[in-house]
Amino acid sequence: MFDTGAHMMNTVCVLADSEFVKLSAFMNDRGRAVDIATAVAARLANGALATFSAAGEGPKGCASAITFFYSRAIVRIDAWGAWREVAVNGVAEPRETLEIVDTPMRTFLAVREGKLDNPSTVANGVRFARLWDAIKLSASRDGEAVAVNGAMN
Repeated sequence: MFDTGAHMMNTVCVLADSEFVKLSAFMNDRGRAVDIATAVAARLANGALATFSAAGEGPKGCASAITFFYSRAIVRIDAWGAWREVAVNGVAEPRETLEIVDTPMRTFLAVREGKLDNPSTVANGVRFARLWDAIKLSASRDGEAVAVNGAMN
């Protein structure tokens, strides 16, 4: 979950722009030193619900995508920004395929070279760290629901 899933979690933290309040998580390390499969269900302070899943041993073609469900629309985006799909009132629009110009590495290098202000805020970094800590805590307690900010013990 922390490998490729970190990008997915960070993207949701940025787009939701709300603190995570409570979550429940399960992990399976399949006898290895790191998590291989993870499932998370969470509630945010703005009332939104989020689910995350990671499959470290997925079959060929397994990919990362983020889906947003609204009252009249569904928006799916590739976690790396390569495509976007939108359906409004049940009518799917053509998939938009975008050329990835600003990869995370290019952004990192531009920030390091002083050519770009860092687009990642400290607040989002803290939000992400709290989310990851709560995921690990809940998983260590066999999926027990935990508060993300430590409000629940």
